[in-house]
Amino acid sequence: IAGTMLSWQATNFLDGATHADWTPTWCQDNSGSLQIPESECDVLLDLYLATDGDNWYNSINNNNKWFQWDGSNICWSNWYGISGCERSMIDGKYHIQSINLDNNNLSWTLAASIYTLPNLSQLYIKDNPNLDVDIDDLTQSIYASNYTAINISNNIIYGDITQFSNLSNLEYLDVGCYWNAPAGNCRATGDTSFVPSLPNLYAIKVGYNTGFTFDLSDLSGRTNIREIFALETYIVGDMDV
Repeated sequence: IAGTMLSWQATNFLDGATHADWTPTWCQDNSGSLQIPESECDVLLDLYLATDGDNWYNSINNNNKWFQWDGSNICWSNWYGISGCERSMIDGKYHIQSINLDNNNLSWTLAASIYTLPNLSQLYIKDNPNLDVDIDDLTQSIYASNYTAINISNNIIYGDITQFSNLSNLEYLDVGCYWNAPAGNCRATGDTSFVPSLPNLYAIKVGYNTGFTFDLSDLSGRTNIREIFALETYIVGDMDV
């Protein structure tokens, strides 16, 4: 939950600062105005501390750390991985819509508070093989229906894939593992019964989750589905095109 004290401490982050030391000035621009709501800035701090942000490959342009505030704008590509911000007509602030931290050496556990971002619709954090990602945290978010694209492949993945039925606007889903993932990283369970609930879904990638059942009959009549990766899952049923 955003605002919750975290137990992690980053060794180089602001000379050893912890979550309790954060200040919203890190999310201000040069005029002193908050670019994003304070609650969303708090989520970014959770994300950074929970995933060993000091050792990310990239944090900000020219590889400075997040939260070493220099007046740069979070939403205008100065903060590595944060993009797609749109200004709200309601509160006049920018809101984070997309996070892309693929192959960025995230470790430990993805902070569940990331799913409290009310406008987040795209989450790309693939190829961080030492990062724990709990699918259940994602699918139970009150903002789950906002998501259109999820790629958490090649991380340490667990939880019930069936619960993606809650993401009613989802178009792209990749929770699989590929040739370069450590053996055993994909631990998710469930089955494809969620597919009929997602009319816009065109990509289903669940390969190497050996506890997952891929029932081809759940894809019957779905002519819009054009990308499937189900290697090393339990495949059953027949599909009518």
